[in-house]
Amino acid sequence: MNAITLSDFFIPVHIGCEEIERSEDQLIRIDLLIETDFRELLEKKSLDAGIDYAEIRRFIKELVVRESFVFLEDLGEAILERALEHPRAIFAEVRVQKMKRWKDALPGVIMERSK
Repeated sequence: MNAITLSDFFIPVHIGCEEIERSEDQLIRIDLLIETDFRELLEKKSLDAGIDYAEIRRFIKELVVRESFVFLEDLGEAILERALEHPRAIFAEVRVQKMKRWKDALPGVIMERSK
């Protein structure tokens, strides 16, 4: 498998089951893996032939600024849907964790999707 990754992306998100919980930012950690084929990228030496890390980071930032989420699964699904819109993406896996929920554990989800 060939894949690009975006790891340890910490970002504030409006997320939670209750409206009061969503009213304030919560720090979320996102790890994203997107499977792709590197052959054309390596041949052409051009980002146009691959998936740009900066583009992935940007779309996640835009997503969390314009939306609030009830569940971590909602955020994970939105990230996967957007990642797989890229024509070069084959498969994507995302891990989403709340960083300050409890003192002794970090709740999170791992989700994956294929085209």
